[in-house]
Amino acid sequence: WHYPLAKAHFLGGRSTGAIRQGDWKLIEFFDTGEVELYNLADDIGESNNLAGAKTDKVKELRQALAAWRKAVGAVIPPDCRDYDPKQKR
Repeated sequence: WHYPLAKAHFLGGRSTGAIRQGDWKLIEFFDTGEVELYNLADDIGESNNLAGAKTDKVKELRQALAAWRKAVGAVIPPDCRDYDPKQKR
C-alpha cells in the first residue's frame, strides 16, 4: 500500500509505503528512509524487525515496491522531517 503524507498525521501516522509478499511484509518510512521487515507467519504482531538480518529480502521487496510505485504513478511526498504542526502555513 501507499500512504503518502506531506506532513506528520495528527493521530501519529507516518508517511509510508508497504508491500506484502507471502509471509513477508516490508514497511518503508518516507520521512527517514528506514525500513522494517517482518515474517508474519512467525510474528503476526510485528514485534521482531528482521530488516538488519535479512538484507537480501529487504532489497528484493524494496525493488518490488519501487516497481509497483512506478507502474501506478505513485508519488513519494516531499521531505516532512522539518514539519512543525504548530507553525502556520
